[in-house]
Amino acid sequence: MTTTHFSAPTRRVCGHTDNASFHYHSSKARQDEERYARYSLCSDCSKQLRSAWASAPAAQAVAESGLPDLWGGSAKQQAWADRIRRSRQQLVAGFHVRVVETQDPLLELASLTLDLMFRIQDQGFWITSEKASFHVDALKVDMELLLKGRLSPLDRTMAGSVVGYWLQADWSVINSLARDVSDRIKPRLAGEPSVAAPALMQTA
Repeated sequence: MTTTHFSAPTRRVCGHTDNASFHYHSSKARQDEERYARYSLCSDCSKQLRSAWASAPAAQAVAESGLPDLWGGSAKQQAWADRIRRSRQQLVAGFHVRVVETQDPLLELASLTLDLMFRIQDQGFWITSEKASFHVDALKVDMELLLKGRLSPLDRTMAGSVVGYWLQADWSVINSLARDVSDRIKPRLAGEPSVAAPALMQTA
């Protein structure tokens, strides 16, 4: 089967345009690749996010307060889940410091996405997400989903996805945050005037 390769200017979900590379062997595969490119951050935004993550200062001790109580499972499972989320909190603490130092909309979106993660009280999410591990590319995918704007519980998400969790657990949480992202952050990220966006549409 012949594989076609080409590059083309593509407007990304962040509002910027750059060249995307496509490799496909069928019209369906081409549509999938074009959709993926449209709903991804541009190369400059991706590099900026990874650079900010990699250069974040080493985290100091994280306060024991500030996280909501966990629910579900046994006491042993809750203790396990709490260790996982506190370790995660320690991992991102330095990155949060970097975000506070800047007014950059991309990093603000990253911070909002992380805050959304730490609102999760389901011990099962934390235990499951430990197996998937957490890294900057997982954060990037959730940020891209929030920028996409029109989401439903049918949207495919990575294992351990924060957005995927809330799509299933409480649609209103994602609806509210994505409105804020569309109205306030996305226009700044794209360098455009802020324009109120319609509410997210839940599809069957």
